Parts: sequence; C-alpha cells; structure tokens
Amino acid sequence: LLFECCNLVAIGISQSAELVQLCIEKLEKDFLRSGDINLRYLGLSALDNLISSRPDFSVQWMSAIYDCLDECDPSIRKLSLRLIKGMTSKKNAMVSVEGMLKRAPAADVEFENALIEAIITMCGENRYAIVEDFAWYVRTLTALAKLPGNRHGFVIGQQLRDISVRVPAVREVLFQSVLSLVSDPKMVKSPPQSAAVLVGTVWLIGKLLSQDLAVKVLHHVLLSYLIDLNVGEFGNGTLSHNSEPSFETVFQALLMPGISSLPAPVQALYIQAILKTCTSAKSCATDCQDVPLQEYSNLI
Repeated sequence: LLFECCNLVAIGISQSAELVQLCIEKLEKDFLRSGDINLRYLGLSALDNLISSRPDFSVQWMSAIYDCLDECDPSIRKLSLRLIKGMTSKKNAMVSVEGMLKRAPAADVEFENALIEAIITMCGENRYAIVEDFAWYVRTLTALAKLPGNRHGFVIGQQLRDISVRVPAVREVLFQSVLSLVSDPKMVKSPPQSAAVLVGTVWLIGKLLSQDLAVKVLHHVLLSYLIDLNVGEFGNGTLSHNSEPSFETVFQALLMPGISSLPAPVQALYIQAILKTCTSAKSCATDCQDVPLQEYSNLI
C-alpha cells in the first residue's frame, strides 16, 4: 500500500513539493534501506518514475542509489546505474563519475564494463556537454583504460584523440596520461579490446610531440609525471623518478618488448610515432642550448 501511494505521487501528483519530499523520505527509509531485496527494487522503480517528473529532487537520492550499486543482484545494479545516468548533470558530473569509478575495480567484469560504458557515454554525449574540467576527464579516461577487464579501449582512445583536437589547453596533461598508458607493459599484454586504447594513445604520442610542445613537455611536465608515476594514482607504470626527463623515455615506451605481438596496424602506428619522435628530438637538439645535442644525435 505504501509503495502504491509513493508511486501515485511519482506518476500523478508530483506537482506538490511537500508530497514529493514525504515520498522521498518514505522510499529511502522503508524501501532503499530495507533488508528485503525486493523492497529495494520497488523503491528504485518508484524513484525512476519520480525522477522523470521531478528531476530537481534527484540530488537527495544520490547517496542511497550509489549504495545500491554495491548490490549483488544484477537487476538492482542495472536499475541503479540507469538512475544515476539520468540524474547526472554538469553540476554533479564529477561526483557521479567518481562514485562509479570507485566501484569499478571491485565489480565483476560485466558490471565493470557497464560502469565504464556509462561514464564514457555520459561524458562524451553532445561533445562533452557535462564535462567542465577536461584535465580531470583525461585522467579519468586513463584510469578506465587501466582497469583489467576493460573492453572499451578503442572508444577511450578515440575520446583522448578527440579531446586533443577540441581542447588544446590540456595537451600537456594529455601527453602525461597517454605516456603512462604506452609505457605500461600491462597494456601491451592485455586482451585485444583493452589494448585497443593503444591505437589512440600511440598516435597521440607522435602527434603531441611536435616541436612547439616537445621542449616544454619533456623538460618540465614530464619530470613531475615521472615522480607522480611512482606515488600517484598511476603508480603501476615502469618509469622511475630517478630517470632523466628526455626523449629516451619516450623511445623506451615506444620500443617496449612485446609490441611485435600486437596487430600489424597498431605496430604501424608505433613506427609512425617513433619517426615523429625522432624528428622532434632532432629539432630540439638543434634549436635548444639546454638539450644535449650529441646524446640525442647518437640516440637517433
């Protein structure tokens, strides 16, 4: 009876703010927080109806719905994820994505990929309409690409490439992120759907390492990247903070053992990136006094 009353408010009389608020309180206390899995599902169903008519109240339900993402029942998790996607806007996009990303490593492969798909679909929709901080989103995409069961590597790589064109201001952060992926030996050895992110990231290494960005990135930004690689969120890489920030670091990533096992089109991208890196290294060594000319000439 209580559920039918709440559903009636959601469907027919949601104009009353007082009734909607009372409905929310009842749904959260008696349904979403219930020990009965069937009642939790009914509560989510009523919320689904209520969101359609009163999206302005949706922020009040976020915490309870996030808890439902941890359910073992796939029907509840699927409905919870749909509700979160419907409630996510520019104002709460970062909180919403972080809440989903936090649960991805502990999820089974199917739900992990459902979370990944939800994040890249929401954020990529309408030319990244809900993304305000693109540096944050680049790091988020990098974290998604490193999830072991990821099957959306190609789409993640495409979005990284797209952002490099649309948002030039984040190219330095983007370079750090793609280098962390290309230099990670786990990416080369990962399943094809996950390793597909290399199609975009390897191409970006060559593209971003043009002469105007090369010196700034490799002699300033890359140093902080190398330090963060060991102590920050991308701590699974192979580079050491004791390494000198140089083109040699990039070459080591592009010539990593195991690349020859990748599909031929991907290997072709590696060759292209190596040639572009050689060109940039030579230009920097020629034009910049603080670059060791002989070292880079010998390396090339």
